[in-house]
Amino acid sequence: MKPLRVIIAEDEDLMRHHLRSLLAQIEPSPQLIAEATDGGEAVALCEQHKPDLLLLDIQMPVYDGFAVVEKLMLGGVVPEIIFTTAYDRYALRAFELNATHYLLKPVSLERLKAAVQRAAERMASRPASAVETPGPDEGQALQALVKSHRDTQPAASPRPRLSGLTSKVRDQIVVIPLDEVIHISSEGGLNFIHSARGKFLTDFTLDELEQRLDPEHFLRIYRGHIVALKHIRALVPWTDGKFEVILDDEAKTHLSLSRYRLAEMRARLLW
Repeated sequence: MKPLRVIIAEDEDLMRHHLRSLLAQIEPSPQLIAEATDGGEAVALCEQHKPDLLLLDIQMPVYDGFAVVEKLMLGGVVPEIIFTTAYDRYALRAFELNATHYLLKPVSLERLKAAVQRAAERMASRPASAVETPGPDEGQALQALVKSHRDTQPAASPRPRLSGLTSKVRDQIVVIPLDEVIHISSEGGLNFIHSARGKFLTDFTLDELEQRLDPEHFLRIYRGHIVALKHIRALVPWTDGKFEVILDDEAKTHLSLSRYRLAEMRARLLW
């Protein structure tokens, strides 16, 4: 069996060193392929390296551990995740109810070894075609955990919904009405609005747009894609229970649908 490829996501230097030292004492030794010091870096490294296992701190800068999980689910490839946490007993109870995996700080060698072994066994039990994503039960547990965390957070003051999008074209600010937007994509670190009039660069991030576009009309279907629901022409079964979304634009654009957004897509389309 190949060694597990591991990423550590932890903002404290001493804790990263501690986890690194413990991993080196496990036999067979997991392969540490990268370390992240904040949630944004954790997402980027997971997308780049596609690890088997992520040791994920909950309280980190940029994105906390729950936001990291949400963004990885949007990307459609989620490694085995072991949370490292200093949460109190009430939070730990929520973890247990949602059947997720955690290590209470300070992490001991025995508990880390057992958690890594369980992760290896879960991976070995998956079909060969599904090695990059958790099984249905694990995926549902992660979604339930993220939802339970979100539901317990104080409600933020909602930002006003957008009535249109803008793009700077030469010396002008072009306004694209929302009813003309077909989809919005992230490509090479830049974000683009796609409409019947063409493709426009926007300064909005997809995270901002997801919060400020009307969810009755727009849905983020993948980490790099938001679509206008009225422009969905068809959903096509793909591999491993995944789907592609086909849009009604002239190019008949095909976009990947994250398996974690399939249930929401079904509800929106009354499917």
